[in-house]
Amino acid sequence: MIRTDLIAPVAELLKRQATRFPHKTAYADAGRAITYGELESAVTKLATHLRARGTVPGTSVALWLPNSVDWVVACLAIVRAGGMAVPISYDATLPEAIYRLEDSNARALVTTGARLAALGKAAVPETVILTDADGSKGTLSFRQLCAAPADGVTLEPDDIDRASYIVYTSGTTGRAKGVLLTTRGMLWVTAACWAPILGLDESDTVLSPLPLF
Repeated sequence: MIRTDLIAPVAELLKRQATRFPHKTAYADAGRAITYGELESAVTKLATHLRARGTVPGTSVALWLPNSVDWVVACLAIVRAGGMAVPISYDATLPEAIYRLEDSNARALVTTGARLAALGKAAVPETVILTDADGSKGTLSFRQLCAAPADGVTLEPDDIDRASYIVYTSGTTGRAKGVLLTTRGMLWVTAACWAPILGLDESDTVLSPLPLF
């Protein structure tokens, strides 16, 4: 049976789980965990800052982070703000990362200080958000943006049928190509495969060892 209840806008899914399980762990990495209530709050606040800095439908925002709670928060916030998330493997070579930033026309980048230093002045978007720094030297602090909403910003309901992700192919037979994916398409995988086939429900914990990009 297809779990059509899982196909809904990101804002609705987050609010639903935050209301039902506010204190339950949603995601955890080696360093920290985040509850559904905290996740909904952080995603919404970060999304307002992305919107305030020009993230609108059709805007690409790149993610160059390791598997982490921060990755999940950033990805959902990009989609919630109306942008297109562009995941880049944290192990990508510098030429690979630069190509994806330029090819996707990324207007913002969420990354670490180490990866920003590796980029130097090459292909750095106008907005850079660092997950491990305080926002000095022309960058913004991920922690600060997740702590308080931007002033005067209202987020419209997100459209699950617009392009929300640009995922790059492996490039084994040529240069990697960016594939546009909608939120509906991504959620159908969960609704039609993962949830019903594995019988997943709120009592389960799922290990995700594969890269999130």
